[in-house]
Amino acid sequence: MPCLLTFFSRYIIFNKWHGSEAVVELVKLGGPSIVVELSGPFCRTCCIYDYFDDLKLELEKVFGKPLEIARVDSGDKRYAPIISDPLCAKPSSHLAYMDVKTSFQGEKMEHWDLIIIGAGPAGLTAGIYGVRSGLKTLILEEKIPGGAVAESPLIENYPGFPSISGHELVSKMVEHCKKFEVPINQLEKVVELDIKGEKKVVKTEKTTYTVSAIIIASGCHHQELRVPGESEFRGRGVSYCAVCDGAFFKGKRVIVVGGGNSAAISAIFLSNLASDVKLAHRKDRLRAEEALVKDMRERKVEILWNTELKEIKGDTKVKSVRLFENKNGETKEVKIDGVFIQVGEIPNSQIAKEAGVRVDDSGYIIVDEQQRTNVRGVYAAGDVTAGRVKQVGAAVGQAIEATIDAFSYIKKPYYYKG
Repeated sequence: MPCLLTFFSRYIIFNKWHGSEAVVELVKLGGPSIVVELSGPFCRTCCIYDYFDDLKLELEKVFGKPLEIARVDSGDKRYAPIISDPLCAKPSSHLAYMDVKTSFQGEKMEHWDLIIIGAGPAGLTAGIYGVRSGLKTLILEEKIPGGAVAESPLIENYPGFPSISGHELVSKMVEHCKKFEVPINQLEKVVELDIKGEKKVVKTEKTTYTVSAIIIASGCHHQELRVPGESEFRGRGVSYCAVCDGAFFKGKRVIVVGGGNSAAISAIFLSNLASDVKLAHRKDRLRAEEALVKDMRERKVEILWNTELKEIKGDTKVKSVRLFENKNGETKEVKIDGVFIQVGEIPNSQIAKEAGVRVDDSGYIIVDEQQRTNVRGVYAAGDVTAGRVKQVGAAVGQAIEATIDAFSYIKKPYYYKG
């Protein structure tokens, strides 16, 4: 098929809304999809989806076949761009984007030796080892590189760095990847895997790739308490990231919910900012390392044993929490300005599971000693796996193991017995 930049003229003039012109520029090509950029003032009375429905019909005339709108995005997510509109008193200059999915017969997809899903410590490590071993390697990251560890205010158990923030550590890993020219496609979310055959298919929101082997390093996301007020006050006093939001609570009263390392580290970090820090844990013993527990005590963090958070209250922002003491059955209300929830994580394994990768009862991917899943050529590393230890050092080691075995699986050297 000819290049779409020659198939189209560079600009398509689209005349639909109120007789005005909207300029449609084809800005990006990517496998079986294209992205159309629309520029111009925004009309605050028109629905962007209706606008794109009309635009899709025009594009279908050019292509001569049905198209599917995969994604619509704009500055404020609601308005369609129009050059002039009498009802639009104060137009803006944001751009809108439409991702159009196509499926041209015989279109060749880009092939990679190794695709890594996720750009946290495990994914970045796998990328370095993959490129250095000579594999054509690509990292796909739905957000920006770093993963959950980038939110950690303090890491003190990673060899070579007695004390470093998570953000600083992953920044060094990203720089390491850049040194070896590891391609990282950020803001590219994987939406589907086809891993049945020797040549596997990775489908993203932007395009589709074929690949010989896959390493799933997609990590986890924060688990919610699911108590009244949690979703209502998210971003208005409820947070899952102390390093992201701690500065908003300088001189205020905060409570951290949880009993592991993440909860303890968050409480320690917040003690430098807040006037009063409490940590509520539903049991009578913390899972956190003893060094962290000692640090909390020295910083006067009040630990509320056998205490469960049952409700978050407020008006426009958090004002108080309702706590339940499960030993004596008492309930009390405590005035609080900020709630930091650190009660565990949920693995980002749904797409892998749907593709046929085996997971345990909690959704973590099951792997063997070489980080192999139940599907040949598909590996997993880092927090998304069923491994007991969820730390940066463990993720790095698992990624090295997975990449070395993936190299042998792809290149099949004489010593490989997989």
